Amino acid sequence: MYVLIISNYNVLVIKKSKLLKVIQFKSICAFLRKLIVLLLLLNTNCIAQNRPISKKADEDYTKILVKSNYKNYHINTVLASGEIPYQQDVENSLRDTTIEILTIPPSFFLKSNKNVYLNLNKNEHNKMLSIFIDDVDSLYINEAMSKKISIKNNAINYNEPKNDEAIVILNSEINDLDLSKLEAAKFMINKSSLGLLNFHKTIIKRHLSLSNSSIESIDFEYAGLPDTIVFTNLDLRKLKNEIDLTNVYNCANAHINSVLVFANTDLNRFKIPFDRFIICIDKNQSYEQKSMLYQQLLKQLETAGLSEKFEGYDKEFKELKLLHNNSYFINWISKYWWDYGYDKGKVFMNSIIIFIIFLGLNLSLFPILITVYYPKKLQEHRAKYIEIHSGNNKVRSTLSHLFNVFLYTSYLFWGLKLDLQEIEIRFSAAIFIIISQYIAGIVCIAYIANFIITK
Repeated sequence: MYVLIISNYNVLVIKKSKLLKVIQFKSICAFLRKLIVLLLLLNTNCIAQNRPISKKADEDYTKILVKSNYKNYHINTVLASGEIPYQQDVENSLRDTTIEILTIPPSFFLKSNKNVYLNLNKNEHNKMLSIFIDDVDSLYINEAMSKKISIKNNAINYNEPKNDEAIVILNSEINDLDLSKLEAAKFMINKSSLGLLNFHKTIIKRHLSLSNSSIESIDFEYAGLPDTIVFTNLDLRKLKNEIDLTNVYNCANAHINSVLVFANTDLNRFKIPFDRFIICIDKNQSYEQKSMLYQQLLKQLETAGLSEKFEGYDKEFKELKLLHNNSYFINWISKYWWDYGYDKGKVFMNSIIIFIIFLGLNLSLFPILITVYYPKKLQEHRAKYIEIHSGNNKVRSTLSHLFNVFLYTSYLFWGLKLDLQEIEIRFSAAIFIIISQYIAGIVCIAYIANFIITK
């Protein structure tokens, strides 16, 4: 027996309480024309049949909610005599689709959908489900409790994934999530508990994020992953084997290294080929979490003998510790003075730069400075030089002045001795400049001596 349910320019065709077809119309004329054709077809039993039916079971229900920008279409199907569909096809090219499943069919084919929201009933956690996607903008699986879920591309008439296509797993408990040989643009897992997460030969082109979840096993064998992979707040205490990224490759750009972003995740549970990955410690976490990750990373790099990479991350860690202690000035000095101790030769150049700065300052303030502090040896040398070259031209006089200022600055900066008894208390600013030169010179000499001794 066939039944037609007519509502809001929609026709629902039902046979034996089983939904066969849903037809939607935009105008009253098209609606009436198609209605006459359907009535004729019903009389001749020419309605196209749905897919094969599986074995009998208790009475079950399937509810499908199709959302559009204009109206919500509710389709409630009561499966007569407990018949369960062998396969459910959902095609909705213009609208978002929400599928709430009370009874799980063995497989779903999702084709030409914008955004699909799949809600699995918690009573169906022992069932296995296969999902085949084709030209779907995004697939959201929420609150799934399943023995196994397999997500694949439709092998027939396969379409290249769109740039914004995303597969998202939320608030789910899945023993086996099989994504092997899947090709997608984005994949994200959040607030879920997974047994096996299978990425074998999977290709994720733009973004991969595993967050706030517990995982017991991950297979990344021969997986093509994007430029950036994020591991955030992962509970890996039950992990059976280490997460091996040895055979992973960058499918987005083979010529650059992928970036692994870690936040509150045990880095020791990963096997990372550091020649092909850049490690990024997420800044949006506590100091303790960042410190732990840096220590784990530095230990792995030291064990692997990768001194250059160790140096880079050790500088980041030292900067983190100094800034955490509000030692901003010390961090600035350590960073630019000798690169946190990794480029001690920079002290030579920096010392010369500081000396030249004081030399320029002394040239402009020399008449004032010598009234405050002028060692007797320098006074005697200047007097002799003036006596010998008195009456000569201005060029010689200028050179003489420059030479005397140079000797004065060198005596203060490199002299290692400042006779405080010879300082005249006249100009406080001049006294400050003189003492600053002396202290800066001692610091520079100390660093240079350290470099020579430890070389």
